[in-house]
Amino acid sequence: MSCIEPEKLGRFFDGEVSETERTEIESHIRQCSFCASDLADLSSMRDQIAAAQTADPPTGLWESIEATLDSAASVAHAVQLQQLSGPSNFRRFRAAAGIAAAIGIIGFAALWIGRGEPAQAAGVDFAVLLDSISEGAVEAFDRFITHHSGLSIDPADARRSAPELDFEVPAALPGEWRRARTYCLNFGGSQGIAASYTRGDGEFLATIFHAPVKKENIGTHKDYPCVVGKHRGHSVQIGEWSMVHLTDPSTCHCVLSRITNDDQLASVMSAIAPRSKPSDGHGH
Repeated sequence: MSCIEPEKLGRFFDGEVSETERTEIESHIRQCSFCASDLADLSSMRDQIAAAQTADPPTGLWESIEATLDSAASVAHAVQLQQLSGPSNFRRFRAAAGIAAAIGIIGFAALWIGRGEPAQAAGVDFAVLLDSISEGAVEAFDRFITHHSGLSIDPADARRSAPELDFEVPAALPGEWRRARTYCLNFGGSQGIAASYTRGDGEFLATIFHAPVKKENIGTHKDYPCVVGKHRGHSVQIGEWSMVHLTDPSTCHCVLSRITNDDQLASVMSAIAPRSKPSDGHGH
């Protein structure tokens, strides 16, 4: 299949394409690992820039930039070599160059300041969801999906989209919840899955699955230990809403809801994590 041009992929990432183009690109990305990887690179780069702290330019920064600009001839030669090595490699080189150009000097400075430190994958930013949930759960969830470059997918493709995770996105959950949409997310280069559920009375519930991480950003909200069914995990309470996390060795299973009955919540957890085994701690 024909891959998406970097410029068009960049406009898609920025939300500057038409609805028709967006649907076509989402369909292509679900089938093309190269374009999916490029999109993940864009998201990761955005997160790195957003996380970079303001700092005075370090000694030697501008000299390094000048040296980089003076090496344009060498870069051109490298492009020629990439062209000879195959179209796929050249395309990836061109995409990387496009990302570098988009970042500009500010991005170059941020990366230069942080050089020498080991790269770290971005965590799961639940603060994006929790900090605004009082304004509307559906809107807050949509904001979280957009923040993590979520793409709407067919539920049947969910396990295939994140093969390292163990979870389920059933069409229905105990308590008369019906699945609305399923998404593939990017958590700093690691794939995740989310699904939204609704009920006849208009109530909303969301499930999110990601690889266990050392730290999650939950904003100013407190983290409490909890026990749901046979599992130990942790929870965050925001008014009437709770975010409950149960983690096994491969997957953190997260449920956002206003369920107050522990037995009902345990039934929901059993449905989305049927193979999960109890853990001695929440694993984060």
